Amino acid sequence: MLHESTPRATRAGPVLEGLANGDHENLRAGGRVTAKRLWYSGAMMTRWLSIPVVVALVGCAAPGRLNVVLGAEQLERELTKSFPVKREASVLFMELADPKVQLQSGSEKVGLTLRASVGVAVLRLEGLLTVRGKLRYQSDEGLFFLDAPEVVSFEVPGLPAANQPQVFGLVSDVTQTFLPTVPIHRVEKNSSARMLLKSVKVEDGRLIAELGL
Repeated sequence: MLHESTPRATRAGPVLEGLANGDHENLRAGGRVTAKRLWYSGAMMTRWLSIPVVVALVGCAAPGRLNVVLGAEQLERELTKSFPVKREASVLFMELADPKVQLQSGSEKVGLTLRASVGVAVLRLEGLLTVRGKLRYQSDEGLFFLDAPEVVSFEVPGLPAANQPQVFGLVSDVTQTFLPTVPIHRVEKNSSARMLLKSVKVEDGRLIAELGL
């Protein structure tokens, strides 16, 4: 009778061993059901985990429209690919790096702060450049850009007054000729072909761009 009371305790051994060796044919019926349930649970978990990623990229929109929903970190990852950028003039040089995006609820613009390193002769100074611009969408390439960026603030403590005009000239060159050419996000062409940018807004720290025909 002692032998008859122990099958439940010993049954787990062959099941786990069979799963480890991939020998499903030698498993008992209970073992095959367990393996199938494990696979099914894993597949369902993968499907459910993948859903929020899709929702974060494409939101609800009216028929014929597509909402592209973006967070600051997504925009920063794309921007980082184009930095640092350097400019030089005479004995001056400036490097801009580490883009940080600011999204303010109720606004239609994107804010961008860059770490500025300025060299004047033997001086090495650190500061911040903050710009703000509108969103532009180029449908043939499926790219978003920061359009018409304007300087909100540029602070470099210790910058000599005599060199400020030249440094400001470098800043103007970057904001007017470089930043408008830097992609801040890419979308799939097959889902946005021939679409135009209809509206832009910031809600709850997310940028929502509505595309339509």
